[in-house]
Amino acid sequence: MDYQFVLYEVRTGNIITTMSDVATEDVAEGFEGTVERLNKTQQEKVDYLCSGSFPDLSPDTHYVEGGSKVVRKSSFPKLDTSRNGVIKNIPKGTVVMWPDLQETVENTGVLELESNVSGTFEFEFRYPKYFAKIIEVEFNV
Repeated sequence: MDYQFVLYEVRTGNIITTMSDVATEDVAEGFEGTVERLNKTQQEKVDYLCSGSFPDLSPDTHYVEGGSKVVRKSSFPKLDTSRNGVIKNIPKGTVVMWPDLQETVENTGVLELESNVSGTFEFEFRYPKYFAKIIEVEFNV
């Protein structure tokens, strides 16, 4: 029987990589070694699990819930952009790519754009349990 090994971040459930294979001790030992090395060098604690076969399993479409099961991502929650340059209702821990391609992790639920020019600015939001969301925000000086 085919299984998939899934390497993921423990805190967020974000899938780092997957490997399809027949479940063997050699593959499991390889993942255990990878987990040990990453936990010594990375800020995020990682682990792995062995799950049944998902034909379309990908970090873009799935995440690990509760450390025990692989789940399909859902739509990103609606973001409030009703105020000039302010985005609200951002889930805590969301990675935001700003228009200048800088990434931040938003933990307050709100971000505010500051600029010396008016325009339309594009932001990308990524959170492990949701599909990525790209929005455009109007800002007027």
